[in-house]
Amino acid sequence: MQTSIKYANYAKQPNYDISQEETILLKVLLVEFDDVKHRSPSYPLKLKSSAYTYQDFRNLLFSENLYVSPRAYSPDSALVYGSLRDYYRLMSNNKLNLQGIILNKDIDCDNIPDWITLQYQKKYYDDNRVDQFRKESKEKAKAQGLDISTNENTFLVIIYAGHTYRDYNKKTIAPHAFVEDHEYIMGERFASGSPYREERNDPDICSVSHFSHIGIHAHELGHLLGFDDHLGGLNNEYWCLMSKGCFNGPKNEGACPAPINPYLRWKKDWIEFDSVVGISRTEIYYNLQNPQIFKLKDANSNYFFLIELRNFKAEMQFDKSSCKDYNSFVNGVTLDKGILIWRKLNGDFSKLIYSCGYDCCYGDYHIFPGISDMKVISPWSDSRVCKTGCYWIPNTKPSYNCGLEIISTENDHFVIDLFQNSPWIATPAKPKNIKSLSDTNVIITWDCNKEPDINYYKIYKRKGNFDYIFYDTSKVNYYKDIFEINDLSNN
Repeated sequence: MQTSIKYANYAKQPNYDISQEETILLKVLLVEFDDVKHRSPSYPLKLKSSAYTYQDFRNLLFSENLYVSPRAYSPDSALVYGSLRDYYRLMSNNKLNLQGIILNKDIDCDNIPDWITLQYQKKYYDDNRVDQFRKESKEKAKAQGLDISTNENTFLVIIYAGHTYRDYNKKTIAPHAFVEDHEYIMGERFASGSPYREERNDPDICSVSHFSHIGIHAHELGHLLGFDDHLGGLNNEYWCLMSKGCFNGPKNEGACPAPINPYLRWKKDWIEFDSVVGISRTEIYYNLQNPQIFKLKDANSNYFFLIELRNFKAEMQFDKSSCKDYNSFVNGVTLDKGILIWRKLNGDFSKLIYSCGYDCCYGDYHIFPGISDMKVISPWSDSRVCKTGCYWIPNTKPSYNCGLEIISTENDHFVIDLFQNSPWIATPAKPKNIKSLSDTNVIITWDCNKEPDINYYKIYKRKGNFDYIFYDTSKVNYYKDIFEINDLSNN
């Protein structure tokens, strides 16, 4: 049975109900080291810059509809695309509200937090002593009478002075979340590029690093909310906050992180899926805050597929200001829009299927139809055997019944066919351009096949005891069936 789903002028409204809102309190503790201090006119001397204020940290983490360029900029004059609170407001569809407080005192009342000074040099704690770093930070905070208690709705954020180290060993002071303790650590400043470590061994780091952006904060907070890393064989490159998407933004510095993948948002009850039954012709539209996500369930396994449209030229509105939205800085994307197809795997993991047919890091090669012009994805569109780990192959194997075909790409939406059942008319088997000439023989024409495994797309025909006739669809685009007569009465 074929059904039709249409969302005219699609602008799915946010599901906002104050009774459903969850509030998370972030307690921010600022600590420095015996050698590396927070930025101030006296450190580093090369910069002679003013210290970051309470308001700088509040703008970054807790402000609402304020921290967005051109209305505002970072304290180092960088473009910004919303605060951490703004980001999670959008990702949660207005269901998560971040509040916060800077714990540090301000004894001299200069609006600059008094950073807690630890006993040793920064390198000492980075040398497999992150637990000692956390313990000493909290002990010194308690000694000053600061409340660092945490629970399921109260998280501690320890921000250390200087550059954010990025040697991702769990025993170093690289950004890391400690889920059981409801806390994460992060650096005051950030510089893109190699995972710099010691300021002392890299004197230029102090001049090129700047006030940290929201990307890594959003990623580590995601862990405290229950999201796992999508890395290694499960890496979704720059498409998801929990992969490399935390670095998205100008210069890959994390000012405009990628959205959270749809499965994780659904798991938190922030968004809903539209389940497909049978065969549906559907108009799919883009919405950052409350996206339209179609779910295709494999009848033979626990796998299912999530279909969404993303717009890479869209803007998001913050009160009276607007800016590029969180899909604007995906690495390697030059197109305006495209469909993403996620395969739900075991646990909480989902993996993108790449339209190019192989594992790569360039965004244009991931989306459908994309520059590969891949308009069909199904078990019937690829005859290769799907081996363990081949999640990027552009088909829905090991599914037997799920498929998608892009019918047209309109200005603000795509028209697609979604298959929940195995259809006899699925592309590439679907007959196209059937003509009947004066001799009434059936004639079929097609575009030369451009799918990744073109050598497997072949037409074989046999009538009675005749030998098979072979047509290679990658080299010819015309077939006249001399054995079949078109029945004009049935068209």
